[in-house]
Amino acid sequence: MAQYNTVFHTLAKILPRHEIDRLDRKYSQGDRRRKTSRYVQFIVMLMAQILGLKSLREIEQAQKSKQKRLYHLGVKSPVSRSALSRMNDERSADFLRMSFSRCCSHARHLRQAHNSNCPG
Repeated sequence: MAQYNTVFHTLAKILPRHEIDRLDRKYSQGDRRRKTSRYVQFIVMLMAQILGLKSLREIEQAQKSKQKRLYHLGVKSPVSRSALSRMNDERSADFLRMSFSRCCSHARHLRQAHNSNCPG
């Protein structure tokens, strides 16, 4: 069977996991009791943004339907609506803001590198 990466997988890998972990340490401020990592929160929210999902119910259903693909990105089981709501309420939005900013920065760098390698 041929192996290929989805567009979502490619977008999720633009920001290396070690950078997300570094941002997690910077913005966690002692909330180590959590079960769901910020990386999982980032992947789930990225999926919701790309798919244009508006409610927690839609996000939960999308996770269930895409579980095999999300598993390969490190989301071992779907995040419940209540857990996602609690994460989004209790955790600082600065983490997601900085993650998105770094993602855009990496994408610009990749685009510039690609354009400099293209003839013409």
